[in-house]
Amino acid sequence: MTSSRNDRVVTALLVALMIVAAGLRLGAAAPRAGAVFELGDSQIYRELGSNLASGRGLKMTDFAGRERVADRMPGYPALLAALDIIFGERATWALLVLQALAGAGTVLVVFLVAREICPGAAAGLAAAALVAVEPWQVYFSTVALTECWSGLFLAVTIYFALRAMRDEVNRLRWALAAGAACAALGYFHPEFLGLPVAFGVVALVASGRRKWLPVWAVATAVVVAALVPWWVRNYELLGRPVMATTRLGTTMWDGVRPGATGASDMRFEQEDADQTRGLNEMEYDAHYRRLALAAMAEEPGRMVRLAMTKAGRLWSPTPNAAMGQAWYYRWASAVGWAVMMAGAAIGLSVLLRRRGKEEATPSPYPLPSRERGEEATAGQGRALSLRKEEPATAAVVVLIVPAIWVTLVHLVLVGSVRYRVPVEPMLCILGGVGVAWLAAKWRTGER
Repeated sequence: MTSSRNDRVVTALLVALMIVAAGLRLGAAAPRAGAVFELGDSQIYRELGSNLASGRGLKMTDFAGRERVADRMPGYPALLAALDIIFGERATWALLVLQALAGAGTVLVVFLVAREICPGAAAGLAAAALVAVEPWQVYFSTVALTECWSGLFLAVTIYFALRAMRDEVNRLRWALAAGAACAALGYFHPEFLGLPVAFGVVALVASGRRKWLPVWAVATAVVVAALVPWWVRNYELLGRPVMATTRLGTTMWDGVRPGATGASDMRFEQEDADQTRGLNEMEYDAHYRRLALAAMAEEPGRMVRLAMTKAGRLWSPTPNAAMGQAWYYRWASAVGWAVMMAGAAIGLSVLLRRRGKEEATPSPYPLPSRERGEEATAGQGRALSLRKEEPATAAVVVLIVPAIWVTLVHLVLVGSVRYRVPVEPMLCILGGVGVAWLAAKWRTGER
């Protein structure tokens, strides 16, 4: 009876956090519904979605009149096209509602991931609360960009990967699901198509490689299979293989060109128009990739200084953009950043120090331990009971690798707070572990 009552309390709290998350996102979107497509990338997504909805295909025309058919991955334009077809003039509001629900879904998945690491509810509820109210998670649900969806798909990928590591009976099923979620992530945000490579390196060197390698191999195979239609389509249209998009060249040059500051400034495309006129989509991409690689080879010192600036922008406590410099934006961002990063640092420390131990601590909202079949009773829950060593180690890896990957990528590409948004839920999960650990210490008098 006690266990059932406590489960109901946890469920009610989780549902409340999901409602808060959706409400905050819709409340933030309502005053600025007309600005959903105000950003440059948002306008490109709108054009691509409109063309898809009207039957013209995934194509756009750039400033020089050049047709581009692989400028963006098709996931988000396809979503916008579907909303246009279904809702017509109400499509913008449908998008905002859907992205608010995606935010609520991220809260749920973050709870589930945290519970895979710490069986009690405390860490999961703390992590869910951090994601629900984190300012950048709220903001990026109000604009037509891929960040809120990328965060959701990444969290789902991590959850399935952890389940695959722990559930020997259903390991293949969970690995297939992790691959499918990672493929969806890549179709929305091509930057994360490099994650299987990063995790592959980990799988080769990890102490539990006998578990890591099969899970990685199955998941990667699913990602590759899911991308084959995109590769075939691009080859048919462009005559050459395009693994992701034809934006890599301009994006790299934006980050390393002479005069680069770490921020994005694509005006060079217009300034270079005389040099690039007549180049097709593939040639245009190759032109800027050559320039970027040459600049990196010729000026390594400047590249190192730029990389440090970009890392600072990526992990800045306050907004980078001029439009976000009002005091209330800066304070909200700084407070959210401080709580998330401090909690993540504590949570990471706890996992690294205690990953091989079972630490039982009282919980006001205990959950049963599913692996042992134990019934949790009041006052005997495991608010910070860590899993066995291998899954706990896996948790550290799968939560940290995405943040490391994004940081490494943006040492070359431009740096902005925007690009860390998809990995913030992973840090909030670590933060939930940290908050639960602090709360457990406070309740047991270990202060």
